[in-house]
Amino acid sequence: MFAGEAIFGCGLLLVPTFRRQLAAMLRLNTVALLAISGSSTLIDLGGGLGNRYALMFAPLSVVQAIGSTTMLFVFAIGVVLSLFWPKFGRQNPAAREFAQNGIAAALVTAGVTLVTL
Repeated sequence: MFAGEAIFGCGLLLVPTFRRQLAAMLRLNTVALLAISGSSTLIDLGGGLGNRYALMFAPLSVVQAIGSTTMLFVFAIGVVLSLFWPKFGRQNPAAREFAQNGIAAALVTAGVTLVTL
């Protein structure tokens, strides 16, 4: 997984437009960019470790089914933040974007339900 992420990142940096955008963003907001990236990495690491810990106590299919609901929770938390605390989070208010995210979250939930039944 890490090798794939590294190869994908290097591929993105080969595109001159993306490379210039990254350099400009690093110049303007170095601390903010590193803080967001670092916190995201730590949260991802914690989730992976929690997933491996859960595998010691529950069947693989149940752990994977529950783990796949992450998108549903991210969507729900984004909506709640956008509605009640807009300065802490932003969900794109466009109806098309909102519908796409909602449909994707509903499909994931339906898939988890089917797997666990």
